[in-house]
Amino acid sequence: MSVNFPDRYHLTRTLNQRFARQNLAQLIHTNSRFEGVTTSFAQTEAILAGQAVSGVSAHDRDVIILLQKGWQLVLNSTEPASLEFAKRINALVASKDALFPGELRTGRGSVGLPNGDEFVPSVVDSAKEQAY
Repeated sequence: MSVNFPDRYHLTRTLNQRFARQNLAQLIHTNSRFEGVTTSFAQTEAILAGQAVSGVSAHDRDVIILLQKGWQLVLNSTEPASLEFAKRINALVASKDALFPGELRTGRGSVGLPNGDEFVPSVVDSAKEQAY
């Protein structure tokens, strides 16, 4: 199933990069939420500025710094979007958390749902991912 989202704003690559740079702290703060980081926006900004922040675990600080490095890779690259590029980004940002950073998962796992059920995602098909 393919989803088509129209380009409502017609931003060039340069404008997209400028927008991301201007909103980098907010993007990283939002991304870190997906990793369970609970820092405030001000704490995230301070970490990104290289300042010490009390009350923030080393793990949370590392997540924020690795997300910053991942965004820097994206913003400084001229490489087109591809599965290989996405794997390079993942290898960087997941380097301290994933068993095999930068690799597509090959095993079966499950995620517990709030209602007690489990979601078991299908095995990743590399060829389909590359084509997508």
